[in-house]
Formats: sequence, structure tokens, C-alpha cells
Amino acid sequence: MSTTDSIPVLRERAKALRRLAASLDYCEASRLQRRAGADTWIGPVADECVAALGVMARRLRDAHADVLVRARQLDAEADAMHATVRVVRL
Repeated sequence: MSTTDSIPVLRERAKALRRLAASLDYCEASRLQRRAGADTWIGPVADECVAALGVMARRLRDAHADVLVRARQLDAEADAMHATVRVVRL
């Protein structure tokens, strides 16, 4: 695969990662903790569940951020390749 062929591949991968990040942001699992509070049930098991759901929500937020960082890195790689191709062609 040539450098010019790699640029659209990197951009498509970045786009796919942004779609993944959006799906993580809007998935039902990220909102479960709000539904499991004292209005739903109480007791030690309920508290453990709410804590576990909080950990899961934080992990989803972290994954969302990590995926967006990688998407930006891929875009930067594509930009650098594009700039290199332009210089080489001059």
C-alpha cells in the first residue's frame, strides 16, 4: 500500500473510532447507575451494585476519551503523510 493509499485508510479508521466513541457515550450502560439508586432498592447489595455501576460508567468514560485520542492521532498521522506527499511532489 502506498502512502497516498494509506491516508484515506487512516482517515476512515479515525472516523470509525469517533463513531465508536459516540456509541460509548450514548450506550444505556453509562446511565444505569442513575436508575439503581435508593428510589429503586436499598441495602448492602444495592450499594455494591451502585458502586459497581459507577466503576463501569467511569470505565466507559475513560474508553470514550481514549478512543477519541486515538482518532486524533490517526488524523494527525494522515495529515503528516499528506504534507509529506505534497513536499515530495514539489
